[in-house]
Amino acid sequence: VVLTEAPPSRGQIVYVFGGEVWRYLVDLNSTEQITSGSSGFYSNLMVSGDGVFAAYNRDDVIHILNLYDGSEQLLGDVGNFVNWGEAEGEIYTFKSDLICEDFADDIQNQDQINYDVLRVNISDTSSTFTVANIPGGMRQPQGVFNYGTWASMASCGCYSECGGYSLWYLPTVTQLSHPDVGTNAGGFSFSPDYSQVTFSNLQMYGYFPVSYTHLTLPTKR
Repeated sequence: VVLTEAPPSRGQIVYVFGGEVWRYLVDLNSTEQITSGSSGFYSNLMVSGDGVFAAYNRDDVIHILNLYDGSEQLLGDVGNFVNWGEAEGEIYTFKSDLICEDFADDIQNQDQINYDVLRVNISDTSSTFTVANIPGGMRQPQGVFNYGTWASMASCGCYSECGGYSLWYLPTVTQLSHPDVGTNAGGFSFSPDYSQVTFSNLQMYGYFPVSYTHLTLPTKR
């Protein structure tokens, strides 16, 4: 497959189909297959802000894929990719040295699982910075936002389902409370200035935006 040499002016949509990464080019109204011969489970596929790279997890390894020359970089030992950061070539990851299997014989101690929230430069992983450590058990992250100020994640039980998402203020590792709206919170979406956030209802097997709730966030300390 011959990839386009420059980012399309009107954007692209990158997706997984048939176990491979593809993209739809809006300008050309055409699709391109990016990978071939792949195997394993994909998660958190996301394009960088400049449109040059796509990052995703596959079999517990982070893949950084150049969408214009097809080259691929593998990042190990920095956890799982969550989302791209604000600076060029920067990603956020969640990393834990403990997994549920470590507590198979003593599941009551699963709250010992904790996660380092890491800011990683894909060109120099030796400069990786620990933003915060999240204690209290298994987590499913949605994203890290505003230069490592906020994170959204769900609390999960080993071998059981996850609950709704919670918003955390990372400088003090504080979980924010939110209004009781009679349902678990879905994913969070911030206003451009990060002064307000919106979340929808969370359904057991997916999101269904029945209603939205707006919160005014505290001033950064």
